[in-house]
This record gives sequence, structure tokens and C-alpha cells, in this order.
Amino acid sequence: MGKDLLDKIQPLQFRKDINFLRALSVVSVIIYHIDKSLLPGGWLGVDIFFFISGYLISNTIIIELKNNNFQFRNFYLKRIKRILPALLSTLIFTIPFAFFLLPPKELYLYINSFQSSLLFYSNLYFENLDFYNSPSTKFFPLLHMWSLSVEEQFYIIFPFVLFFIFKFRKNSTFIYIVVFSVLSLFLNSLDIGNLVFYQIQFRIWEFLFGVIFMFLESRVSFKKNNKYIGIFIIFFSFIFFDDSIINNFNTKLICLIGVFLYLTNSNENRLIFFLNNNKFIQQIGLISFSLYLFHQPIFVFFRIYDTNINNVSSFTYIGLVIFLYVISYLNWKYIEVPYQKSFLRNKKFILGLVFIGLCASTLTLLNQDSFINRF
Repeated sequence: MGKDLLDKIQPLQFRKDINFLRALSVVSVIIYHIDKSLLPGGWLGVDIFFFISGYLISNTIIIELKNNNFQFRNFYLKRIKRILPALLSTLIFTIPFAFFLLPPKELYLYINSFQSSLLFYSNLYFENLDFYNSPSTKFFPLLHMWSLSVEEQFYIIFPFVLFFIFKFRKNSTFIYIVVFSVLSLFLNSLDIGNLVFYQIQFRIWEFLFGVIFMFLESRVSFKKNNKYIGIFIIFFSFIFFDDSIINNFNTKLICLIGVFLYLTNSNENRLIFFLNNNKFIQQIGLISFSLYLFHQPIFVFFRIYDTNINNVSSFTYIGLVIFLYVISYLNWKYIEVPYQKSFLRNKKFILGLVFIGLCASTLTLLNQDSFINRF
């Protein structure tokens, strides 16, 4: 069975249904962060992103392993040019707002979260933060970076695991993936508090669920209704789940079963065809990474600027969303796309220089007595 599943895996082409799910995920997270009551389960958009990441990355690695041309260096260079330019531009965007709007204690926390976002351990930083003596999470401009850190940790670990499984137990690759998924799900059943939300071992099953789908998609197909059922399950999850069960893996599993069904091969009705082919929805999917990166700092800095945000009219939210769309589109067009199209030596040099400069700046500030003594 394992060998048959490996043989059937083919290189992925651009999929409009995946791009639609990206758009749906980022919009759900944005609405959730504007007002939780509008979409109580909007946080599940992050879990859908994890599924998609596992699906896409595993296909890339396995195809290259099958062709005997997988190289760790090339893999990580692709991840760097995909993630780092957009991340750095977002972090740079936040700097002037932070220094002008944040009071001293919050500024110190911001710089710590800035550094942890740069080095992809912000999930561990926020996990250990004393929220009882800290500001409300509504006023953390980089809180959402925890998910990016989890994703990057997956990208660091997974290629090595898959490489060694493929080398020594190639035909059992699928079985190992299933076993690791079950172990991660089991860990989620333990009552260990906030760790379940932030640490990768409790999240890795979501990525691996996407990997499992990648193995099975050639064998799973329906003639009708599964995509409709899948999108219904996803929307049901967004509407009827809320923060009280945010650490319950059952809620995530239900939502990702909906994703699984939506991506299986089957006939499309009018609704599904519209969702997968609407130009505006597809554009949202293309810029979803920048939308995700920018939405939290924009909303947070506005809340800090206007402490009476709860009394602000809906037109203000519309203006913020339009601003978010514009800046995300510009970041996608002038930062993301150019780096993905080419990664020449001069671009590597600029990217490395900016990265090192930001790391050095945050380390200097956090270890400077005159800065720390202000608090």
C-alpha cells in the first residue's frame, strides 16, 4: 500500500480551490480579530493554513526525493525567499508606530516579541509571557506571529524526518506519517494548559493531516456533494465554535475534515465554481500572507491610538480594512513577488543585511542598561 501511494503522487500545479481556502482562512482570522462576536471560530483559519502548508510542502519534498534531486539547501532557500522578505517588511512597518504609540512597558514587550518573531520562536515567547501582569492581548501588535513561528519550526524539522524515513523505510512513509499524527493527537488529549496552543508537538498533526491528504487524494474521489458538505462544515466551525474550546483538538479536527472534503476530486456545482473562480477571491488568496502579517499590527495600533474603539462606527473598520488591503497588495506585488521570481546575489545580500541589522538592533536595545532602566 505504501509503495502504491508513493507512486501515485504527482507534482502539484496551481490549485484555485487551495487559493480560495487561503482567502477564506485569512478573511476569517481578520474578522475574528476585528470583533470575535462576528465570527467566534474565525481563529480556525490558522489551522487551515497549517493543513495547506503540510499538503504543499510534503508534495514538493516527496517529488524531489522520488527524483533523487532533493537538497536541503535549495529547500531552505525557497522558504527564506517566500517568508523572510514579507516578514521583514511587516516588522519594519511596525517600528515607527510602536515607538510613537506604545508606553514604555509595552514598548519593551514589543521589542521582545519583535526579536522572537525575527528568530521564529515567538510561540515560545508568548507561551511564557505573564499575561496576568501584561497588557490585554488586543494590544500586542505581533501576537499573531506565534503561528508563523510554529510553521517555520515545522519547515525546519519535517524535511529531515521525511528524508530519513524515505531513505530507510521508503515504503512505510505513509504509515510513519499516520503514527506521528496519532501521537500528536494523543498529546492534545492531555490536560497541560496553554502549551497545547503554542507548541509545535501539539500542532504538528494539523500539518500532517495535510500530508495524509496529499497521499490519499488520488484514491479519494466523489461524484457529487462532498465539496458542498466540506464548505458547510468549515463555515459551521467558524460560526458555532468559540474561544471556550480553542484548545480542544476536536474542533480543529472537524474543521479540517471539512477542508479534506472540499479538496477532494468531485463535480463542482455553481456555488463551488464561483468560489474557486471569482477573480477578487483569488486575489485575496494570492495576497493572503501579507494580509495575515499586516492585519494584527494595523488593528492593534489603531486601538492604541483610539482607546474608544468600541464606540467607533463601522465606517472606521471599513477604512482600516481598505488600508489593510492596499498595503498588503503593495507588499505582495513589490516585496513578495520579486523575491519569489528571482533570488539573485544582490537580493540575498540586502535581505541578509536587513535581517542582521534588525537582530543586532533588538539585541542591543534589550541589553542596554539605559533602555531597560526606563521601566
